[in-house]
Amino acid sequence: MSSDKSFVEKCLAGEAELDDIDDAVDAWHDARPDVTLASWLGMTEEEYRAWVEDAHVLRSILSMKKSGYIFRREDVQSLQIAARSAGDSERRSIEQWLRNTGRIS
Repeated sequence: MSSDKSFVEKCLAGEAELDDIDDAVDAWHDARPDVTLASWLGMTEEEYRAWVEDAHVLRSILSMKKSGYIFRREDVQSLQIAARSAGDSERRSIEQWLRNTGRIS
């Protein structure tokens, strides 16, 4: 990549959009770095595997990173429900449940 920031770091800083991930993958192929694509993108191996299986999970990965949560694949569905919820109180309720069950910190 042109800077030291990963794709995920750029997204969190508002310097890249979700749709820019294809460009980040192309840059990895062009650079042929000594790191995995997951690392190049700024994802854990679990995050990367989930993204490969379902590209729509990228929004959840970024949301969890932004909030300081540790990504766990089984939490993605709950977070996607929270993201689509009608209001903040429902989202907060789901987040509290995730905290109470130890799924997020």
